[in-house]
Amino acid sequence: MIIIIGCSTQDKEEIVVIARVGDKTIQINEFKNRYSEYLNRIGAKDNLLFRNQFLEGEVDRIVLLAIADSLGLGENLEIKDKINHARQSGILDEFFYREIFKTYQASDSLLRNAFEKSKTEIHVRHLYANSLEKANQLKTQLNAGVSFEELAITIFQDSALAATGGDLGYFSLG
Repeated sequence: MIIIIGCSTQDKEEIVVIARVGDKTIQINEFKNRYSEYLNRIGAKDNLLFRNQFLEGEVDRIVLLAIADSLGLGENLEIKDKINHARQSGILDEFFYREIFKTYQASDSLLRNAFEKSKTEIHVRHLYANSLEKANQLKTQLNAGVSFEELAITIFQDSALAATGGDLGYFSLG
């Protein structure tokens, strides 16, 4: 298999091809969009190592889809679903970029609010009730000043949950 990296143009709009696998290409604009989405998803900053790894992953994806097609794996229903999912993930990423990301501009206040929420941690405890009536009784006891720990000891049959007072730890919204 030969992979050629280069540029090609069509019509008046320049299309830069950064990788070619057989008759399939990876164009710079689609690469930038998918790579940017990838960085946002993992919360990382751009660097040459990530960029190269992502490009290799895109090439591998195209190669695997081509191999699956050539072996007739698309005839197996389960494998066909996975192949379609792999193809559609690229289509959905492009749709998101073109139809949503480019047309919807979040305001500064919305972005600031989302950023603040992503940095906010909350400490979560829980109590279990198998009915609304029992849940309301627990709420009444909490409002009356009974602690989570005391209630957890009485309602949890699991000794670990009872000992931790229903503590689930810290969570963030982002």
